[in-house]
Amino acid sequence: MVQVEMYEGIPGSEDEPVWQGVYTLRIVNDEITSGIVVISEEEFSLGIGSVTLTIEEEMDNPFDVSFTGLPESVKEEEDVTVMAVGTYGDEATFRWFVNGRSRGINANEYIFSSNSAGLYNISLLVSDGEVVGGHRQPVEVLQATTEVAADLASLEIGYAGEDTSANVTENVILPVTGLNGTHITWNSSDESLVNCSGLVTRPAHSAGDAAVQLTATVTRGTVAETKSFTLTVAKLPQTDAEAVAADKELLEVGFAGLDNADNVTQNVNLPSSGTNGTTITWSSGAVETISTSGVVNRPDYTGESDVTVVLTATISRGGISETKTFSLTVKIILQEQTVTFVSNGGSLVDPQTVYWGYTVGEPTAPTRVGFSFEGWFTDSELTDQWDFIHDYVDGDITLNAKWGDGYRISFNSQGGLNPSPTYITVGYGLAYGELANTAKVGHTFQGWHVDPEGEGGEVTPDTIVAINADHILYAVWQPNTQTITFDAQGGLYDGSDTMIVTYGQMYGELPIATRESYNFSGWWTGLDGTGSLVTESTVFTGTIDRTLYAKWTFDVIVGPAGGLVFYDNPNYEIDGWRYLEAAPYGWYDKETHSAGTYIGDDDPYIQWGAQGYTVDPPATATGIGTGAKNTANIISYHDTLWTLYPEKGDYYANPKDYYEGNDGTVAAKICDEFSIENEGVIYDDWFLPSKDELNFMYQNLQMQSKGGFSWNYYWSSSESNDEFAWIHEFQNGGQYDYAFGGRANAYKVRPVRVF
Repeated sequence: MVQVEMYEGIPGSEDEPVWQGVYTLRIVNDEITSGIVVISEEEFSLGIGSVTLTIEEEMDNPFDVSFTGLPESVKEEEDVTVMAVGTYGDEATFRWFVNGRSRGINANEYIFSSNSAGLYNISLLVSDGEVVGGHRQPVEVLQATTEVAADLASLEIGYAGEDTSANVTENVILPVTGLNGTHITWNSSDESLVNCSGLVTRPAHSAGDAAVQLTATVTRGTVAETKSFTLTVAKLPQTDAEAVAADKELLEVGFAGLDNADNVTQNVNLPSSGTNGTTITWSSGAVETISTSGVVNRPDYTGESDVTVVLTATISRGGISETKTFSLTVKIILQEQTVTFVSNGGSLVDPQTVYWGYTVGEPTAPTRVGFSFEGWFTDSELTDQWDFIHDYVDGDITLNAKWGDGYRISFNSQGGLNPSPTYITVGYGLAYGELANTAKVGHTFQGWHVDPEGEGGEVTPDTIVAINADHILYAVWQPNTQTITFDAQGGLYDGSDTMIVTYGQMYGELPIATRESYNFSGWWTGLDGTGSLVTESTVFTGTIDRTLYAKWTFDVIVGPAGGLVFYDNPNYEIDGWRYLEAAPYGWYDKETHSAGTYIGDDDPYIQWGAQGYTVDPPATATGIGTGAKNTANIISYHDTLWTLYPEKGDYYANPKDYYEGNDGTVAAKICDEFSIENEGVIYDDWFLPSKDELNFMYQNLQMQSKGGFSWNYYWSSSESNDEFAWIHEFQNGGQYDYAFGGRANAYKVRPVRVF
């Protein structure tokens, strides 16, 4: 037995009194009421929250509390009546709870229902004013899947009278509940036809029958399924106005034979009724031409013209009328006239029968050997020419042929030179005689032809004129072909070294050349990339055979000494070396040069050597692979020059004793003394390049903007005579000796080496 102040609520929420005062709570732990009240240390739970209680003592049971009618499980939205039972008195009060929440019902019975599946605890507290008794029992609410499926399967729409889903004319019945306690809601694809309450609005007759889809959603608790119905709502009966409008749209005048509204020659059919039950009456704007019954009276051809008549139809039904007009042109009755052709010595031309007021169809021109036809004339003097487009027949007429001295035959050179003469005059049936002369660059003349494409054979001086009119002869040309020869300039390529090209057409596919250490830069009309570049799409316009030259761009790489490689020796297996390497940019490390104090990284200015003295052994070699020997000879000569001129002494110490302009520097010696370390290796085998070696340095480095060269003159090791040596201009590529190559001049120097 405990005494507790009872409050309603959920733990943590604001309390609400259940009953006022302190009540005695009977705690029952027998099999029937087990779990209704659970004592755990100093707290208990009764499905309505938690409260603190004080256990004083057990006491006798004043009454038993229980309820009946609650099964172990029910379906969603299924009502279950639960009835309280026990030994309480008539004055007892009742409190029902579901999952701890009060239902606010003070009665000995409670109707339980849930729209959501799950496990629920139903609790009852009974008080007689002094003692509180309680009972709790679980119940499982199951989803109403079976009930929803059953009601979905049996669901149908109700139709009035003889209506069906294919022909709805009245409101339909849309059920809102199922036999198994389900709820049914409806959705319409077009509420203007059938709304969700089943109200039907039929479309107008002109709109035709209309389809609508109704979708029912059958629901019970958390289970919902849909079912769709397609209904065809019948159009409304046709009104008089609709019938009149429909027959007006369909109404047309009926024509006989090939007649139409613009060409009426026979009676017309004027309908008196429409397909929708209308009556049609007619009025005519010219009853003398077209009567109201469709009888046509055509006008005479003399002095009259075609007549346009407006017919008006009145379409009526049930007091509703509308009109529709038609404009018809009634043609005059035509009179046949005869046109006679007099050829005046030419070939026969048949007469024509032509309606009065019509034009004459121009016949094929007559022919007469030795003459040219010049037209038809209405008078024997041949002064009034008949115009077949603008002149009209107003009676029987005779047309007379006029003849001239011959036809004008013009020449079209089709891109060639202006023909000479530009035209000739020749009579029909005679030989053309001497024809014009012309020519066309890159083409061979194939003769004169009547057809621009040369079809139908060539026209020669002996060809007889068979065209009975002025006409044109066209020059036909055959493009010439030439042989193209490929010069790979030291490279290799697959296939033939020649190809045939056609004037005025593209070269087409060209061979691809390869060369070790070089990149192929295309085929050119001149050596070393001069002239024009020729590609597959280049149009050939030459008139003679041509040679195309491969252009090569050296594939510059970095040499072992850190400089740039600019030459690959094709004879390296014989010569014992393969590559020429230029000293790297900024190679010069001395404080002075021939131009004074040396500042920066550009190549230095250095004199070639003693002016007026011939190197012996000579340093005149210019070819590839001769620079090292030239350099050695130049150095040896200058080192021993004093032995030849002891009175002048050492050249390096007394250069002006040899020549006033000398400063004692020797380009070859500067190169020979150069040494550089790269990746732990010392390279000291440098020399002044020969004339041809210097040229390759220019072509393969300077022309590719590589190596950091100046736009200036550079010394080679190749002497010309005792006054001059070869230099190379690194701006435009020129090589000089006598003009600027005085040895005492200070020019740029770049050492090279082989490996």
